[in-house]
Amino acid sequence: MKRLKMDREQLTTQQQQNPAEFTEEQYKSSVALLENIQRLEREKHELEFQASRLRGSVPRFPVATAPPQTAALLKFCLRIRTEQNQLKDIKFDFIPGKDSADALSNDLIAAGLLEMKNIVVVAANITKLVENPSQKKLIFPLGNMPPSQLEEKKLIGYAQLNLIE
Repeated sequence: MKRLKMDREQLTTQQQQNPAEFTEEQYKSSVALLENIQRLEREKHELEFQASRLRGSVPRFPVATAPPQTAALLKFCLRIRTEQNQLKDIKFDFIPGKDSADALSNDLIAAGLLEMKNIVVVAANITKLVENPSQKKLIFPLGNMPPSQLEEKKLIGYAQLNLIE
């Protein structure tokens, strides 16, 4: 590559100093040589670019890495009683690594599907199921009723969170 660079510099100098001494054949030859030099320089830059990309994608030291985990979509169903004492099923999706239990609970409140007083307990139980999806179902107290009125089987004062397959 250095030789080609020197040839180009010499050729340019000769053309500038003695333009009349160049025959048409020499001129065509010099143009072809310059085009060849430019092509080789483009190829060199392309190879350098590819090499830099390869260096960036290959670790320099052997590192034990876990295989990339795909964020599996988790589907939930929250069964909860409304203030009118009606059971309501609220279905929603959760993407681990992207969604958070707190943000999801806030979204349920913003949509009018969950009461503010239940936000912490619902978020905590979403987190439990996300961390242990083999559990599939949780029934938990909401803490908004006196203990004498609680009925777990009828979900009075309780909520049920299911992980749907």
